[in-house]
Amino acid sequence: PDVVVGNKKGAFVFLQEKKTVTREEWEKAQPKPVATPGSASIDLRPNFARWNLPARKQGARNTCSVFASVGAMEYALARQLDRGVPLSVEFLNWAGSKVIRRAQDGHFFTSVIRGYHRFGVCAEEDMPYAREFRADYQPSEKALTAARELQTQKLAFHWLRPNDGTKGITDEHVAQCKAVLAQGWPIAAGSH
Repeated sequence: PDVVVGNKKGAFVFLQEKKTVTREEWEKAQPKPVATPGSASIDLRPNFARWNLPARKQGARNTCSVFASVGAMEYALARQLDRGVPLSVEFLNWAGSKVIRRAQDGHFFTSVIRGYHRFGVCAEEDMPYAREFRADYQPSEKALTAARELQTQKLAFHWLRPNDGTKGITDEHVAQCKAVLAQGWPIAAGSH
């Protein structure tokens, strides 16, 4: 299938073409982990699977940073509890809107984090993800209470590269990312 990649600045379409190749050509074209001195390939997907935290689809909504944040939060919570709790992307999207004082579908990491600090986050079942954004979609009292209760787990965010208005990352940022992954923690990344 073709791949559409987008962010708040636009979208790109990668068109795929079917081509017959030999097994050897196919193997050679497969992605390989980049090995650098002192680093090994790090794959946290088995932990997500062990805790029954599957990848979810955001659909056509502009909620990529919210999904990335929730995935990292689910992982951190599962490390504490040794079990997965699917968290509500919709609640965190609502919380992001509340802290910026306007209804918006999708947020920068800063708004998501501020929303979490102010309101917490509830389980997915308490405020399920909607196919389409609705500015009037509000959490129930049960969801608000559950979100405050989950705040007691004290999930913390650590910036490796805060948004300071500049673009790009350095070799030092890449080394920091590798170190965090080697410690068994996920990284939420985005572009603007």
